[in-house]
Amino acid sequence: SWGIFLPFGVLFARFARNLPDALWFKVHRAIQPIAYVVSVVALIIAFVMVGEGGHFQTEWHGQLGLSIVILGFLQVLIAIFRPHKEPNLDPTTVRILFEYCHWWVGRVLIVAGVVNCFAGMLLIGTDTWMIGIIVLAVIVDVFLLVFVGLQIKAIREEGDTRV
Repeated sequence: SWGIFLPFGVLFARFARNLPDALWFKVHRAIQPIAYVVSVVALIIAFVMVGEGGHFQTEWHGQLGLSIVILGFLQVLIAIFRPHKEPNLDPTTVRILFEYCHWWVGRVLIVAGVVNCFAGMLLIGTDTWMIGIIVLAVIVDVFLLVFVGLQIKAIREEGDTRV
């Protein structure tokens, strides 16, 4: 969820705004909540599998994961209660604050989520999971290359310097 689906939803929202019928928003609004629910289910499974006391108190992977899910809930609330953009009017101060908060909380969560994916795989520590780490590293690299490429394109074509 944090290594693939949520980063994809962010990339789509950031760079697919030129698609018709606000498709970028519809895709973003569909993918992000589903991926978040998957991460909550994973957290519940982790609580059940690890048991009372487990690594949520001792391993930073568990602590970071719990923090990500809690902050992710805040991100969901921010999205639900977003101030709507009025057509043909400049955005209000509240709308601008929402956008920056939503963008930056989302970016911090994506980075922390990807880091935590690697941390979780390292905790397992078997050779089989090394393949998972390599696959995730390739996926993250592809996302980064796509992001940088699309960002450069947006700057060149539209003068859009938002990151």
